[in-house]
Amino acid sequence: TLTIAEETAPVVHFRAVEPYRLLTHFYCSLRAEPQEDRRIKRAVRDSFRYTDTIVRMAEAVIAKLTKVSGGEYHAIHVRKGDFLRQQKEASEKTLVNALLSKIPEHSTLYVATDDPSEWLDDLREHYNVLIFQNVSDALNPPPDPKFVGPVEQLVASRAKIFFGTWWSTFTGYIMRIRGHLGLESSSFYTMKDYRDEMTQFHACQGRG
Repeated sequence: TLTIAEETAPVVHFRAVEPYRLLTHFYCSLRAEPQEDRRIKRAVRDSFRYTDTIVRMAEAVIAKLTKVSGGEYHAIHVRKGDFLRQQKEASEKTLVNALLSKIPEHSTLYVATDDPSEWLDDLREHYNVLIFQNVSDALNPPPDPKFVGPVEQLVASRAKIFFGTWWSTFTGYIMRIRGHLGLESSSFYTMKDYRDEMTQFHACQGRG
């Protein structure tokens, strides 16, 4: 419930700590009276987004990927820099097995990752692997590094099939966009225990 001061304020600030990050799955943590709930959530959906500048950069990269792949591409987000207790998710063999369960071999695979090192070689045995550095020439001038992550999120959101990292809010926003685009049935997580979470409906009750 907003105070009188909040209701008349030109700017309303939202907490940016879990579970209140509005760029990820906010539907179960942002609640209002039933008659206003849907309207408020639609306002968040339409208003909390990246700027047109970032969208245009992503569109340029998507066009490059579409051309290189001959029409369509798939994507995966692999976060290897933390989640130390969950590192089995980022093991190369686990990733390959997950991808092969949904994505045809020899397809073009865009990899958004914080560690573009030699572990990608296992993926290259099965896919035409591309990372941001391989397609960044579509952007002239090169973007500020702080924009690369947002651009990659938008690029991954338009992939035919997407795999994400379960604990990551970076993946979370990609999944949210894909849901808005009607691509939830082709959105998966690499860990088997959570693989089909996006393809199944879950009511918010009890899901905090």
